[in-house]
Amino acid sequence: MNSNCAQELQRLKDIWLDYKRSQNLSPRSIEAYDKRVSWFIKYMDGFNLQSAEDIKPAHIVVYMQYLRELGWSSESVFDYCKDVRIWWRWLHKMELVNQDIMRKVELPKRVDVAKTALNDEQLHKLLDACDGKDWLSRRDRAIIATLVDTGLRASEFLTMTVADGKNGRFIVTGKGARQRMVVLSRDAQLEILRYLKSVPFPLEDGDKLWQGTKGPLTLYGLYQVVRAAGERAGVEVTPHALRRTCATSMLRAGASLEVVRVTLGHSGYSILQKYIRLSEEDIAEQHERYSPLQRLRRKRRR
Repeated sequence: MNSNCAQELQRLKDIWLDYKRSQNLSPRSIEAYDKRVSWFIKYMDGFNLQSAEDIKPAHIVVYMQYLRELGWSSESVFDYCKDVRIWWRWLHKMELVNQDIMRKVELPKRVDVAKTALNDEQLHKLLDACDGKDWLSRRDRAIIATLVDTGLRASEFLTMTVADGKNGRFIVTGKGARQRMVVLSRDAQLEILRYLKSVPFPLEDGDKLWQGTKGPLTLYGLYQVVRAAGERAGVEVTPHALRRTCATSMLRAGASLEVVRVTLGHSGYSILQKYIRLSEEDIAEQHERYSPLQRLRRKRRR
């Protein structure tokens, strides 16, 4: 970093991140904050400003336009600017900067793109793409089955131990250090036991459940496993898409929002609307079933 301003911003960011860590945020959340604010600091470095107080609302507007010109989605532009606003307002609250420049800037509108869940046919194809008797195929099938069965976040999923897979019930620590119980269905347990039986090396109950050829599976490794299975099945999928599929499938089957909220580990209901969407077919089917006119007609026929 060349400018005095950028060096000062870096120090202010480090102070803020230390504060965030003291709130028991997950390492992944801290990493996301760090990455997004660092983008802003790097861009400000190009203006050769002398201090943080030299940053004006106009600089924020130019920064937002720069992100758009990179071809980023409206969602990404919004997220990066939102975190800068959170950071700057905290600095102002702590009297580390004199002006709340973000107060005068309107964040870009976020276009909420519908994120669909996998349908039954796609899920069957995904599981069939992992059919095989070797231990890695059985592991991959167990991974897909467990992700869609539990709706676990990828980071939570990777904390599972061998004992967790055997017992079928275990405690996981999610966002905000909130703990919840996770229950595995009998089908998911069966897939896990088949996988454990085929692993070519000994595993103790306290060992990480999901193993690769070079040790416990990493976050990157998990994404690679799911993506590869999707490519074999001709289905575009990520671990989060399987989490969304779990939630949507539970709702379609009649589970209450409260059950889905607890299963997924959310603190409230609003976040569910971000990715749980019923398909047009679901809406049409439900309307046909519960339409007031249809109900009257059925009642009249009796």
